Amino acid sequence: MRPLTVITCECCRLRQQVRGSIGDERRVDMCAMCFEHRGADNGMTQRRRTEHDAMLRERLVRAEQLTQSAYSERDRARQRMLAAFQSRDSAFSILKTVNDLHEFRRDGSCSCGVKRDCKTAAVVYRGWVQAMIRRLDDAEAEQRDE
Repeated sequence: MRPLTVITCECCRLRQQVRGSIGDERRVDMCAMCFEHRGADNGMTQRRRTEHDAMLRERLVRAEQLTQSAYSERDRARQRMLAAFQSRDSAFSILKTVNDLHEFRRDGSCSCGVKRDCKTAAVVYRGWVQAMIRRLDDAEAEQRDE
């Protein structure tokens, strides 16, 4: 069996897969459908126009379907992304509230009443948590300014 080769058909100008290669005796500059209707009489000319019209319409419909599918996937991904952002913001909003309730004092105690080693304050005072809380505060301030 001859290998598949991708060509741009000289007749219909569509990219097509054909069996054969450059060295074959069969023409590889024309797709199978166009090869079958390659005549000069009126009947073949009309058949060629009809077949080309059908091929192009089929490709157009398929391209429109693929475009709609891509848009739908993009919209689903956007919804998942927004839901993830909302969940993250909610979690850090809760951490911000916890942060406000657990503040280390100069004597090492916590504002919640624990004298030493408040485990909750130790969690919310981690660097990355504080950085996220600052980003959340900045975003809230920016929204208020708009």
